[in-house]
Parts: sequence; structure tokens; C-alpha cells
Amino acid sequence: ISRLRGTDIYFNELIEKEKALMLGNREGLDVLVKAHDSAIRLLVQAHPDKAFSRKHFNSEFGKAEAWLVLATRPDAHIFFGFKDGVTEEDFKNAVNKSETDKNAMEKLLNKIPVKAGDVFFIPAKAVHAIGAGCLILEIQEPTDFTIQPERFCGEYKLSDNEMYIGLEKDVALSVFDYSYTKERVFNECRKIPTVISKSDNC
Repeated sequence: ISRLRGTDIYFNELIEKEKALMLGNREGLDVLVKAHDSAIRLLVQAHPDKAFSRKHFNSEFGKAEAWLVLATRPDAHIFFGFKDGVTEEDFKNAVNKSETDKNAMEKLLNKIPVKAGDVFFIPAKAVHAIGAGCLILEIQEPTDFTIQPERFCGEYKLSDNEMYIGLEKDVALSVFDYSYTKERVFNECRKIPTVISKSDNC
């Protein structure tokens, strides 16, 4: 769950406490849009689907998302999908190793170079991480349910609540879908954008 910078307030708490300010006369957010500008690799993570969210968070939304790469710096890349042959046991071992090895989980993922204009759909339950040097526009379902089972993001040490968002560890880790390998990512999740309209007046 995201915490507002410089405060102890979590995003979901802000929505609850300041509903009129954040939502106006709407009952909820239908979509959430974020911009990420990554100086370092961000956390390895996955998000629940609707069924998981309904069971554990009493929410009708999971957290599928789409990324549009707006700009990059040298060697910009993302991590998306498990390498072929990675098992649940491998991943759980990497989670434990991440207590001292900050790159333990990264080694299990596909490193994919990116450039401005690239588009990816990140399904719920697919493992992913934004690498260093990416400016990405993220359009997502309106939740912030994120399982990010690494102990460190750079020098910042995560709490268990930040990693597992109040769930038991094994329940949280059951979100990850090991069928998202490199082949599936490129066949199903990498999207080729098309121009639907063009104007000189923009």
C-alpha cells in the first residue's frame, strides 16, 4: 500500500478520510493514473485479480495496469515475467534471500530493454518491476493492492505490512502466477500502439 511521501498516511486512508476532496460526488475511482520516474529499480511485485481482492479485501477491483513508456535514460529496462523454469520454491527462496541480497529476486525475472512509445499490459498476478531510467505513465484499476515481497527498495527497508499488505506471507505470495514467462509476456502483454487520429493543431 502506497504511503504519501513525508507522512504516515496511506493512500487508501486518504481516500477514506477525504472522500469528497479526492472523489468529488463519485462513489469511487474507476481508474487510477500514475507517473513513475525511476532513478533505481523499483520493487518486484504482483497485484491481485478481482477474485483475490473480493475474498481478501472486500473489493470488486483487482489491479491490472498498462504502461506507456514516455521517456528513457541510457540502459532503461523493465523486468516482466519469470524466466523459463522458475518455480514457486525458487521464488520463495529468493524472497527469503532478499533480506540480505537486494538483487535476489531480480535474477529470476526477464530484463526487457524499453524505449519511448513502448506499451505493455500488466495483467493481475504477473510479476514485474520498473527498472532504472524509465518515465512511465501507468493506467490501472482503482486500487493500490500490491504484493512486493522484497525487504529493500534501494536503501529503504520495507515493513512486513508494506510487503504483504496485512496478509499472511503465504497467502500474499499465492498472488504470483508462474505462467507469465518471457514468451507469454511478448505474445500477450507487449502491445504495438497504433495512431487513431493525427492533427497538426496539437
